[in-house]
Amino acid sequence: IRARLSPYDDHLYACGLSVWQTAGVEPGGFYRIRYTGRPLNLPVALHVRSNGVELTFSDPLAREESSDPQSYSIEQWNYRWIERYGSPAYSVKNPNVEGRDSVPVEAVRLAGDKRTIFLQTRPLKPVMQMKVAWNIRVADGTPLRNELYQTINAVP
Repeated sequence: IRARLSPYDDHLYACGLSVWQTAGVEPGGFYRIRYTGRPLNLPVALHVRSNGVELTFSDPLAREESSDPQSYSIEQWNYRWIERYGSPAYSVKNPNVEGRDSVPVEAVRLAGDKRTIFLQTRPLKPVMQMKVAWNIRVADGTPLRNELYQTINAVP
């Protein structure tokens, strides 16, 4: 998808084609994305640290729920370069076994800005896919449940 901000109305316009692994019912489209003034409640940054993941959200988080390790889950997996298209997920811990590895969240720290959380884990390593999911609330009580996928090319 190619996105551009319009100099005329300050809205974001995007167009593109749907490709593999989509839930879209149409093969493509042209979209206008406009800010409504309501809180976004979205992650705005993700940083990998040697012993965990730091997530920053657009809005302040509710302290009690966002500090509970049970409110988060992390999974990791790799793929194999194979002759046919598509590879199953393979364990990072045991590369000969299909599946995903759970990464326990040992502790959670909410920063002073109340928007940044640090999910402490065992030391992380490069991996093709990592999924971080959360089920928390923002400070005004609005539920915040989502997930992010990323690749770790190098660990600082």
